[in-house]
Amino acid sequence: MMYASWGVHVPTVRDKFALSPGMLSFALLAVAGSSIFAMLTTGS
Repeated sequence: MMYASWGVHVPTVRDKFALSPGMLSFALLAVAGSSIFAMLTTGS
């Protein structure tokens, strides 16, 4: 449910912060990468 609502708001966030498509992609990749890192470190 949260991912579905986030998907609707991506264009709004992009416009609010004036992000280019490349910067938006990098920001989304950074969020995914940091969550994977957090899961690896807290799992042990």
